[in-house]
Amino acid sequence: MDLDTLTTTLDRLKNKYPNLYGDLSEPGGEKAIARDPNFGREFLIRNADQLLFGTDVLMPAQKIPQFELLDSLKLPEEVQYKIFRGNAIKLLKLS
Repeated sequence: MDLDTLTTTLDRLKNKYPNLYGDLSEPGGEKAIARDPNFGREFLIRNADQLLFGTDVLMPAQKIPQFELLDSLKLPEEVQYKIFRGNAIKLLKLS
């Protein structure tokens, strides 16, 4: 599947199913975004309301390539907040 087809499919699905979220903690998410950082940055910004980084497995000194990648993309603060915290708070009804 080419990138345009994938993007169209993902956009269609997220619009049809507003409760559909993407989890960026899986290593495949980092690899997909890293393939084309410009596209990845725009994808993250465009879909910030339905993406999150959710994991329950973090160990001291564990390398998290997603953190380095997302930091390098210079995402707007509100996008970072949604992905790393805000969407989980909303989804899990923590506030």
